[in-house]
Amino acid sequence: MFDGNSLTGTRAILVVYRDSVIIHDITVKDFSAKGVDFDGVSSGEPTTYSTGNKIYNCTFQNTTARSGAIVACGQSGMEIYNNTLEGYQRALGHDVTLIGMVGGYNKGLLFHDNDLYMSPIYFDSDGTTALWGFHFESWDVMGGHQIYDNTFTGGHVAIDVGGTFNVKGSYDYSWDIYNNTFQQLTNYASEVTGTFAAIIYEGGVQDLIIRENRFKNWMWGIQSSILQSPRSHERIYVYNNLFDNMGWGDDAWDFAIYLGQGVADAVTEDIYIYNNTVNSVSTGLSGIVLLNSTYTVDRIYIKNNILTKSVSYGAVCFWDGAGTIDSVFVEHNCWYGNNDTTYYRNGKTISNSVFSDNITGSPLFKSNETYRLRPTSPCIDAGIDVDLTTDYWGHRIPQGTAPDIGACEYGNYVLFYNGKQLY
Repeated sequence: MFDGNSLTGTRAILVVYRDSVIIHDITVKDFSAKGVDFDGVSSGEPTTYSTGNKIYNCTFQNTTARSGAIVACGQSGMEIYNNTLEGYQRALGHDVTLIGMVGGYNKGLLFHDNDLYMSPIYFDSDGTTALWGFHFESWDVMGGHQIYDNTFTGGHVAIDVGGTFNVKGSYDYSWDIYNNTFQQLTNYASEVTGTFAAIIYEGGVQDLIIRENRFKNWMWGIQSSILQSPRSHERIYVYNNLFDNMGWGDDAWDFAIYLGQGVADAVTEDIYIYNNTVNSVSTGLSGIVLLNSTYTVDRIYIKNNILTKSVSYGAVCFWDGAGTIDSVFVEHNCWYGNNDTTYYRNGKTISNSVFSDNITGSPLFKSNETYRLRPTSPCIDAGIDVDLTTDYWGHRIPQGTAPDIGACEYGNYVLFYNGKQLY
């Protein structure tokens, strides 16, 4: 055990410019700044990356200052798995981070099968305004990050994709985030001041994939923003995700997917939002929102999604702003409980939009555990081909004559998960 002696110790382990360092089966607790620090960057991109480094089967407790319990930069192919990380705010006004990779210049990261827990809300010195509590914060990715099979519980933001750039490099993607559970333990009866989003991508981001995840009890599922100039979001793929019990209270600004604010010369283009299922408990939830879009937005594809209970605004909502929105395709979606208000602009002019073949009936879920469809669901065979071959549960698309709407393709297969038969 590495014990920081009631936060008097600064850091447990420091690894500088080394390869093939393996840290496993240790406990690190009560350090004031960092737990394990893999430092491979002096200034800018390293000429030689550190390789072969791993952390697994470890426990980190209360080693969660702004830097992080695990800190890494300048790594290639690093693997972090089967760890338990617990974070706690030590005092008002204290941000918390579990995994801190803001030094950047990492690539090919494998982060999987970890259990991360943070208190639901951390407060500023006023005791009411929420502070940042990051599970995983990473800047300036050089490509190939895989984040999968993890459980993120509580906190303010589960994953923050930030920095000046996130590029795919020699890989097929910058980030591939899949098969994770992002959960708050409860919905809140009313809005808390601050941003609560399972995934935030900001700064410069290209070729980001978010697929087959479960988001539960969050205010927002996925949020984007571009607040620095000049940066862009390009080729963002969000598909086959379950958004479960989304929204807090009756707040009108709770969204499953929120394409947010940006500086005037920012650009967002080629956003693909396919086959997601969103179940809301908030009367104000909207499916897709571009809020104060003062920048250029071009080519957004919103197809084969299910959204329930969005009554204050439209299922797809584009807010006013000085920026331009061009080429929006909203097709073959199911909006239920929306008072037939499916497309809300609030004065926004949109060029070259297509809004067709959307339905408003109940999707008829078998249960809110699996979000599979009943045999009489109007979503069966009502989708359009978007080149997906499997659904959230890994079953073949299509099962019938055409793809279904939603994240879960209808079929007569028996579904088992964690040793339990699900319906």
